[in-house]
Amino acid sequence: MALRPGVLERDVLDAFKAVVGRSREEVSAALITRFALSAAARARLAEWGVTQEWQVLAQMHVQAYEAMLQDAALIQRYQYPHNIALLRWAHANRYQTGLTTMSHREQAYRILNVLGLRDLLDVIATREDVRQAKPDPEIYQWVMARLKVAPTACIAVEDSVAGVGAALAAGVSVIAVATMLTGKSLHDAAILPLDHIVDDPSTVSAVVARILQECAAASPPAP
Repeated sequence: MALRPGVLERDVLDAFKAVVGRSREEVSAALITRFALSAAARARLAEWGVTQEWQVLAQMHVQAYEAMLQDAALIQRYQYPHNIALLRWAHANRYQTGLTTMSHREQAYRILNVLGLRDLLDVIATREDVRQAKPDPEIYQWVMARLKVAPTACIAVEDSVAGVGAALAAGVSVIAVATMLTGKSLHDAAILPLDHIVDDPSTVSAVVARILQECAAASPPAP
């Protein structure tokens, strides 16, 4: 589905920034509305074997995404090394770890396997495991139930407003690592203290260490 005349790639990128982290249906529907693609989508329902306009855009996205996931070198190139280093540190220090992603299971496992991270996670929750997408807290509640931990014992590392909203709604402390797509929306949303938003990814481990110290200091002493 080509861009309409007068619509620039940066316009699409800006529109996507507003919905990143949400479900495919929400993202696709928002883009169709923003760029008046309803008629174009309806014209391609049969071609894609779907019945709703948003599904056309979603299927196109899935096709492109699946092609990207076949390229292991591409996955390696776009990994977030500081976040991965934090995960390895947490695993090495015997912290329980879980993943909450709105990606589908096969796609998430593909990425984790390429990056060698699957065995570092005690629980992996994907879109198939929950009914509600982020910012609903269900996926965090699902993970915490399986880890058998209370929200106050958890720290979530997120990168989108939807993800932050899900963790906060579940009662979890949150650190947001801003990306090119999510940095502005995270600051504009004003749902986290500024010192919980990491604009420089290289500092994420230091921020987590500070939050852990604050949590330990706030905990009552053992009887």
